[in-house]
Amino acid sequence: FWVHPYVSAQVLQIPLPARRWAAVGLFTLFLADAAFTIRDLALMSRLLGRLTQAGDELRVQLSLGRAQLFSLLDAAPGTLDDAAERLRGRYEELLDKAERRTRRFLTRYSHMSSRSWADTLTVVRSAGSRLRNRIQDTRRTRTEPVSRTEPVSRTEPVPPAEPVPQAQNHPSQSQE
Repeated sequence: FWVHPYVSAQVLQIPLPARRWAAVGLFTLFLADAAFTIRDLALMSRLLGRLTQAGDELRVQLSLGRAQLFSLLDAAPGTLDDAAERLRGRYEELLDKAERRTRRFLTRYSHMSSRSWADTLTVVRSAGSRLRNRIQDTRRTRTEPVSRTEPVSRTEPVPPAEPVPQAQNHPSQSQE
C-alpha cells in the first residue's frame, strides 16, 4: 500500500510460506524487544525510587548533623572566641615582625640600586603597597568582634584575587 513498487516487486518474488515465517519471526523479535524494554523501564523506575529514598535519608542525616554541629558550637562559645583571639594575636605578631625586617632591610640596603631591574622593582613595590592597604583595611574592619546574637552568613562570597603583573626578564638572561 505505502511500499515502494520496486521493494514490493522484490518481496512478491519470495514464496508465500517464507514470507509468513519471516513475518512471524519479525513479530516475535518485536514482542521480545518490547518485553525487554518494559522490563528495563520497570527496573529503572524501581532504581529511581530507591535513589529518591536514599536522597531523602541523606538530607535528614545532613540536617541532623548540622543541628548537632551548631549545638556544639553554641555550647562552647568561649573556646572559639579565645582561639580566635590567640590566632589574631599571632597574626599581628608575625605581621609586625615582617614589617620590622622589611624596614631593617630597606634601611641597610637603601643605597643599592639596579637599573636593569627597575621595572620589576616598581611592580613589586606597587603590589606591596596594594597588599599593605588591603591588610590595613582588614584591620580596620575587624576592630569590633561580631556578637553571637547577630546572624552570621556561613557562605560569604570570596573577593576575586588581583592579577599579579608578570616581571620582565633580566637583560643578561637569554630569551628563547
